[in-house]
Amino acid sequence: IVNIKDKPTAVELDFNDNVTVTLKDLGTNIKVSDLVYVNIDDLAIIYPYSKLLNEYTLKEGNIALQIKDEKNITFDALLKNFELPIQKDEKPIESLEISGKIENDKTKLSSKNGDINIELGKTINLSLQNIDVILNPKLKNTTIKKDTYISLINSKLKIDNDLYHLENAKIAIKSKGVDFEVNVKDLNLPIRKNDNKIETLNLIGNIKNGVTTISTRKKDLILELKKDLMILYVDGYNLYYSSSDIGKDDEESENRNISIKGKNSNIILNDKYTFLTDNFEVRVKNDDKYINLNYKQTNIILKEKNKEINIFSDTINDEYVNAIFNKQILKGGNLTFHATGNINDLNGKLLIEDSSINDLAAINNLLTFVQTSPALINPLLAIPSVVGMATNSGFNVMAYKIVEGRADFNYSKEKELLVIKKLVTVGNGIDFDGYGQVDLNTMMLTSNMKLIFLKDYSKIVGAIPVINYVLLGDNNRVETQVDVNGNLEDTEVSTNFTKDTISAPVNIGKRILNSPSMLLDFIKEKTNLNSEDKSKESK
Repeated sequence: IVNIKDKPTAVELDFNDNVTVTLKDLGTNIKVSDLVYVNIDDLAIIYPYSKLLNEYTLKEGNIALQIKDEKNITFDALLKNFELPIQKDEKPIESLEISGKIENDKTKLSSKNGDINIELGKTINLSLQNIDVILNPKLKNTTIKKDTYISLINSKLKIDNDLYHLENAKIAIKSKGVDFEVNVKDLNLPIRKNDNKIETLNLIGNIKNGVTTISTRKKDLILELKKDLMILYVDGYNLYYSSSDIGKDDEESENRNISIKGKNSNIILNDKYTFLTDNFEVRVKNDDKYINLNYKQTNIILKEKNKEINIFSDTINDEYVNAIFNKQILKGGNLTFHATGNINDLNGKLLIEDSSINDLAAINNLLTFVQTSPALINPLLAIPSVVGMATNSGFNVMAYKIVEGRADFNYSKEKELLVIKKLVTVGNGIDFDGYGQVDLNTMMLTSNMKLIFLKDYSKIVGAIPVINYVLLGDNNRVETQVDVNGNLEDTEVSTNFTKDTISAPVNIGKRILNSPSMLLDFIKEKTNLNSEDKSKESK
């Protein structure tokens, strides 16, 4: 324990009852009775002379030994400022009351409350309960000079800045690195398996050359941590992400690059919107971000550099859209999406072709309003309009067929506002032309929409030019405007019904008064065409 040579010290001897020796300059009292009792008041004094204390970096405290012989020693001690990678309640353990025994070449000791048991020999073996263990890539620079094996029960494992709650664990700290196997509990990770939260995991890992690697035994979840890089691989786990994190730059993310790759996994935004992926890749490097999602024929790419964003996809099918919103919104067709700008001023365009829109409250309410209010279209054409709608397979109260459509929009995260600058659709039975905006905080929609009706009817009437003009006007169509407002899940449709009803016959009356001149022009045009035809035939 102690090997001191040529150290001057004052000595007091007492032979009255038992032999007692006091080494004043070493702070040591020795009593010889049935055993040899040694009390050392300050370990710091004898630390330079103790191989044992040096080996385990026990620099401060006191110790009381009971020595039977050199191979059989028991002791009680108060240790301070020792260097072991353990802590309690997220605070370093600065002092420890222990009792122990030295037998042959092994030293066994335990804390008074039984939470810590240590065996010192050729290796260090720690058994800890309710104690935290701190591991980081700098462990090789600590003063631990022997291989250390740690067994944990109901403890916490801290790796860098990440804290894991453990049911149990086995950790081996060696000169070449650290290996560990842990059963982690009380997890709060942004991943799920088959929609089930991941609360426990059995993990294996190591820390070597400044790199920390953690994985499941199946290797379907692998995390690699380096000084300035975090690499995550997932297979079959869904990743959850919050839009509130977009644009946030904390100190850790600024100093660490992030790379995530996965397959057979989906990405869920705000616990609501699901993006299907067969495989995906996410890279974040300071002000440079890249996201690539692949699912069947759908490919979505997002790039952001110096806060300028570019998003593009030209093959988004109905399955992908329906999965995002968790409802059957689209049937058939494809979408093309493109957006550029920054997170507070993102301008984009959405194109849709040959698809039916179903189960969308705003559209359903609008179609219901149209079908139950035929007089707003044109009171003189109410009956043909209803007939046209009823017989048109692409137009019904629960679905709207879009032959082609386009939406130009602007998004601001700061304002939480989505502005639809222009929305135009060409459908089977009715067309839309309008604009509006959605407050993303309240999901309230305000919009103005122009409805264009009776295209099939206008084809028939259009064959008779004067009648076409009288009934449909210069644009060869019937149209009206409505306001669509309210929560996206329950919008309300309104129009100036009285004004539309009165203006329709008045406008028709005006066109009747103008029709004679049109009729003369039509007859004149037809006469000229007939004359030209006869001239060609004679030749």
